[in-house]
Amino acid sequence: MPSENELHVISSADLERFASALFAARGVAPAMANEWAKSLVWANLRGVDSHGVLRIPGYIERLKTGAINPTPNMQVEKRAVAVAVLEADRAPGAVAMATAMAEALARAREAHIGWCAARNITHAGAVGYFALQAANAGMIGMVMSASGPMMAY
Repeated sequence: MPSENELHVISSADLERFASALFAARGVAPAMANEWAKSLVWANLRGVDSHGVLRIPGYIERLKTGAINPTPNMQVEKRAVAVAVLEADRAPGAVAMATAMAEALARAREAHIGWCAARNITHAGAVGYFALQAANAGMIGMVMSASGPMMAY
């Protein structure tokens, strides 16, 4: 008979697929569900479990109540040479943040500096994930987020 303390190891790829499937089952488009799941598993792999897959039940509840919009109409509402404003329409935070970072990188490619403010997002998650997107593009990235409290400081 298996011990109650038996360790079960799940590969990060399997965990990403599972998390993505949970979000897709709540109406999140596959590409968005994949991005969201990837950011959560990244947090777990970095040892930041507070921003990893343990957040999924809360996110699912917010999808059910409409606090998170599974089908957001995200749009860059304003764009100048180096700056942009993204209306995220209550998108999953990780999806909105990835979109904002992609826009900031596009602005930086054009003007050598880029900034994108994202409004009406939900919980951003592990923001280091998005700064790393800038580093992977050969740039320096700073990421900031402000929201209502979701955990004790």
